[in-house]
Amino acid sequence: MIPEMLSSQRIKSWTSEIGFQDCGIARARVLKEAETEFRHSIENDYHADMHYLERNIGNRFNPESLLQGCKSVIVVTYNYLTDSEPKSDKYRTARYTWIQDYHILVKNLLEQLADKIVNNYSSVKYKITVDSSAISEKRWAMEAGVGYMGKNGLIHNQHGSFFVIGVLLVDRFCDEYDQSLPKSDCGDCEICVKSCPVNALEIPFQVDARRCVSYHNTEDKTPNYNELADQEYTFGCDICQEVCPRNKKKNANPLNISKKSLFLPLKNDDLETLSEMDFKHYFSETSILRRKYERFRSLIEAKKKE
Repeated sequence: MIPEMLSSQRIKSWTSEIGFQDCGIARARVLKEAETEFRHSIENDYHADMHYLERNIGNRFNPESLLQGCKSVIVVTYNYLTDSEPKSDKYRTARYTWIQDYHILVKNLLEQLADKIVNNYSSVKYKITVDSSAISEKRWAMEAGVGYMGKNGLIHNQHGSFFVIGVLLVDRFCDEYDQSLPKSDCGDCEICVKSCPVNALEIPFQVDARRCVSYHNTEDKTPNYNELADQEYTFGCDICQEVCPRNKKKNANPLNISKKSLFLPLKNDDLETLSEMDFKHYFSETSILRRKYERFRSLIEAKKKE
C-alpha cells in the first residue's frame, strides 16, 4: 500500500498558524552543485578555524544522511525583528540576539508542526534541524523556494533577510513542491559588499570568515579583542543587512515578553558592571549565553578603553 501523500497546502497553513513567516517544500535529493561550491569554499579556507565544517561534507547536501528514507524537505523562516530595541548604544549586538535563542525557539515551533503532521498522517518519521546538524539550511532554503542567496551570503526574499531558517525532514512525499530559486536577484547592487568594514564580502556570494567581524566576536576561539574594540558590534554584525535595500521596510514581529531577550533594557553602564550571575540571568536562553561570561567580559573591557 502506497503511503498517503502530505498536503503541501495544509502544511503551509499550519506553519502560518504556528508563527512562521514563510514555508517552502522541496523534494529530497542530493544537491551536487551546492556540495561542489561548498568544497571549493573549504579548500580556500573561507571557513577560518571552523574545522567542524570540514567533516561529513557530503551529508550537508544529502537529507537521507540525517533521516533514512527522507522524501521531502520542509523549510520555514522565522522573522526575528522585534518591536523592542536595546537601550545600549555602545555595545551593539546583532538583531538575532534580541530574541530567545533561535535554536530553541524555532525548534520548539517545528516540534509543533511535526506533531500536527504526525497526528494527521499515520507513521510519519521526521527529523528537525535548526543550525544544529550537518545540513546546508541556506541551500535547502533556495531549493524550497523561500529565498535567494544574496551577495552577503545570506538568504533574501520579499520580506528582506532578518529571519532564521528551520528545516523539517519527513519520510513522506508531498502532493506539491515549490520551485527552487536562483543564487541571486541582487542585480548590480553591491551596497553590502562596499559597506562591510573588513572587506569580508569581496568574493561574490561568499563570506570570508577570516575577515568577518561576526566570526571573530562569536566563533573565533582566540580573538584579538583590541581589534574587535574598533568595530561597531560587540556580538555578531548586521551591517550588510542594515544597508540592504531589501531591508528598507522592516516588519517587526510583535513578540510576547517570553520570547524577547531580558538584556534589552540594560544601558551601557549596566553592561559594564554586569556580574557573572547577572550575565546568566539577563542573557538566559539567548545566543550570547553560549559564548560564556569570560568572552563577554573581555569584549566589554576592550570597548570600554576606546
